[in-house]
Amino acid sequence: MTDAFDAHRVHAMFAAAAEAMLASIDRLTEADQKVGDGDHGIGMKRGFTAALDWLNKTETVLPADVFKGVGNAVMAQTGGASGAIFGTLFRAGAGVLGDADRLDAERFAAFLEG
Repeated sequence: MTDAFDAHRVHAMFAAAAEAMLASIDRLTEADQKVGDGDHGIGMKRGFTAALDWLNKTETVLPADVFKGVGNAVMAQTGGASGAIFGTLFRAGAGVLGDADRLDAERFAAFLEG
């Protein structure tokens, strides 16, 4: 079992999460049509496509770079409250990680509590 993840691993995890989000767009849209205005899937598609594009063209040195880059991409492209929430969440993760070269359980817990 790995105790901590380097930037490469964090990068791969965010890419997998973005791909999973993109695979769920129809389900997100259907759920939002039942309780809202039906555009949640559209916003998530824009934001996580931008995040995946950023990840695919960027090599990162620190885990915080991944959090910040994904947060910026999502915030810039998602729009609405969802863009602000996800973007702020991921960018806050960059602040918690600072210049740490690995994401460990303690830092991840601080990110979630933050």
